[in-house]
Amino acid sequence: MELPWLYSFVKLAEYLHFGRAASALCLSQSALSVQIRNLESALGVSLFERDRRSVSLTRAGEGFRQNVQRILKELEAAKRNAKQSATGEVGTIRIGFVQSAALGIVPKIVRYYREHLPGVQLNMVNLPSAQQVAALLCKDIDVGFIRLPFEAKELAVQPLEEEPFMCFLPRNHPLTKCRKIDPKDLGSESFILYERRQAPGFFDRMLSICLASGFSPNAIQEACEMQTILSMVASQMGVALLPKSSGALGLTEVVMRPLAGTWPPSETGTAVLSQHVDDSLIGRFLQVAKAQSGTRL
Repeated sequence: MELPWLYSFVKLAEYLHFGRAASALCLSQSALSVQIRNLESALGVSLFERDRRSVSLTRAGEGFRQNVQRILKELEAAKRNAKQSATGEVGTIRIGFVQSAALGIVPKIVRYYREHLPGVQLNMVNLPSAQQVAALLCKDIDVGFIRLPFEAKELAVQPLEEEPFMCFLPRNHPLTKCRKIDPKDLGSESFILYERRQAPGFFDRMLSICLASGFSPNAIQEACEMQTILSMVASQMGVALLPKSSGALGLTEVVMRPLAGTWPPSETGTAVLSQHVDDSLIGRFLQVAKAQSGTRL
């Protein structure tokens, strides 16, 4: 049984006239007749009653038409799905992200997909960078938004956004009176630090600011979530150097001040397995992420 026979059958069942059906199919009447005979022979039943004046469906033909129409409809849907899959328009992407990405790039990407690529489902999970890398290597997620720099030879990393480190202080701290904070003035302060094991490159950049200012931070507590670190700052446990986007968390007992001088920025980027860069679904996601990194909410 060949697929063209089914299309010819449906068209003849619609017109019940060999001439008009053949014309609609761009076939000769004889070619259409051959296809219908071949189909009936393959099935072992007669699908049409025909004489010189009329053509009608047999009982078997009526039942067969319903099934064939359903099959052809599903086939067309499968063809559309295959084309959309090849261009990254349908599918599911499992995404890990750090909190700063949730405050910036991630909402923009989610909105873009809802508006322009609704056939793609985005499953999101908040994870520190190191846990995202582990999940990528185990193939538990497809894309990670991680703190950079982060080296892993199996991954392809694409920088997306950078932002300055800011000083976060308890509201009643004397340094809140300054419009900008000279890092040298933080040498005697207690620090709440982001855990190095969760984002080594990010931690080292923050540390470089302190070391270049002549001191090593007196770390009294570490945490892997910006919200947790700022809550400790609000509790007057110490100060913190964090990305500017952390200020969007809006803790009223915490004051954010820029640093005086020029310092390396905090960076966020995407990470995927190198072998997945050319995957249509993931590749398109990376393109969208790159484009959205330059837009505003």
